[in-house]
Amino acid sequence: MVNMILVTGITGGLAKDFDKNLLSRCVGIGRSKTFDKCPHYVHADISNKDDIQLIVKYIRDNHISLSSVIHMASCTDLNMPDKEMLSLNKRMTENVLTLTQLLSIPQIIFISSPSVYAMPEDRKNIKEEDVPVHQMSAYSQSKVESEKMILNSDISSAICLRPKAILGPYDRLIAPKFMKLAKMPIIALPRKGEVYINTTDSRDVVSAIQCALSSSVKRGVYNIAGDVIEIKTLIRHVLSIFNMGYRKIISIPNLSFLGKPFQILQITCGAHQTLDISKAKEELSWKPQYSALDSIKRYKEFHS
Repeated sequence: MVNMILVTGITGGLAKDFDKNLLSRCVGIGRSKTFDKCPHYVHADISNKDDIQLIVKYIRDNHISLSSVIHMASCTDLNMPDKEMLSLNKRMTENVLTLTQLLSIPQIIFISSPSVYAMPEDRKNIKEEDVPVHQMSAYSQSKVESEKMILNSDISSAICLRPKAILGPYDRLIAPKFMKLAKMPIIALPRKGEVYINTTDSRDVVSAIQCALSSSVKRGVYNIAGDVIEIKTLIRHVLSIFNMGYRKIISIPNLSFLGKPFQILQITCGAHQTLDISKAKEELSWKPQYSALDSIKRYKEFHS
């Protein structure tokens, strides 16, 4: 019997980059009514405690043996009040851990976020332990608390991955924002875009998940990131690949006092933030294969 993998948030963009072999082993959970990419799918809301028994019943009725759960479901709605977002994301994690107990699943892989490192200052080669005590958003706080719940649980193997700035054809967050910026007649960014970050191709995130699935690691948190690239250079790549011509890039001051969108812009684009991925290379035998340029070219091909 093939051991299957329970996957929350499978209808999101990242799972669409799973290869056929990985998808063939997935039991997906999602709020979309249907999803035909994997052999088993349960229409359920992982944040709803009442839906847990629905998932358990499906697994048992179909005699499915589960070896792992990949927890990708997460709320990123910036318009949601902070307390609600924190509560919702924590509740999802609590319910996933309940499922691991009820179904005797020995491994959990949690897709966390490098937003846990966010600070209004330059930080380079950030290691996994460099998490500030005070978080800058409810979203990042929810990731910190979810990681703690998972790592302190009784499950045999718990691995948390923190992928930085995921770029892929199904991306609805990073790439669309850079596309929107590139279309402006004049591009205004903190520090004129002369800030270094990592980007990560979605295929590299999937390969990190596959490395984690086959790993013997019992407990671990890992940075997952690709290229170190200047934001200005990333925008120039977008302009070139999409034949959008030249755009002047100017510097804007810190406008965080104007509200959440400007606070996020300052946090994400106003300071150097690059990750040290040596731990993932050493312990998970993972390394990135694709550049930011590869990601943007693939995004164009998909949306042409």
